[in-house]
Amino acid sequence: MQTDEEVICDFSEETKELSEETKKDIEEARKEIKAGKISTLEDVRRELGL
Repeated sequence: MQTDEEVICDFSEETKELSEETKKDIEEARKEIKAGKISTLEDVRRELGL
């Protein structure tokens, strides 16, 4: 039986390489952040009426 730490380590080793789609999504998100297209948690709560 593996410890939690071993499971996390094994999982992270398997996912070190990001897919091209994920890399593209990250780059797009960075562009949106730079352009100020973000919402704070407070904004989202207000929008959802929470």
